[in-house]
Amino acid sequence: MLAASNLPWALDPAMLRRLEKRILVPLPNAKARRIMIEKNLPDGERANGLDYKKLAERTADYSGSDIVLMCKEAAMRPMRKLMKRLEKMEENDEEDMEEIKVQRQIRFMLFTEISVFISHCCGLCFYG
Repeated sequence: MLAASNLPWALDPAMLRRLEKRILVPLPNAKARRIMIEKNLPDGERANGLDYKKLAERTADYSGSDIVLMCKEAAMRPMRKLMKRLEKMEENDEEDMEEIKVQRQIRFMLFTEISVFISHCCGLCFYG
């Protein structure tokens, strides 16, 4: 039998007796968390001034899957907002926007929203 748990101390003693070997995999250290955050966030965030070291410090109790999920959610939030805005534009027949303006707005939203979401998740404030 193979089992996995993020809370091994909360497992039932009867369940634990049935497991011959127990291997505790600790949470990732600060360096590993920083690398995971760097690899799972879009490349543009490096230019946006995110402090990966500070993010790694603030996610000390996060598992690897927690960090990946946080980064995926951070990357998807601006896309969801953008899709809503594009749908509203389509409904209002506002087709007179130039392509360059839309691209600039998309880039700005992506970088800003990812930074704000990560800041919110980690209790940090990157703005002033």
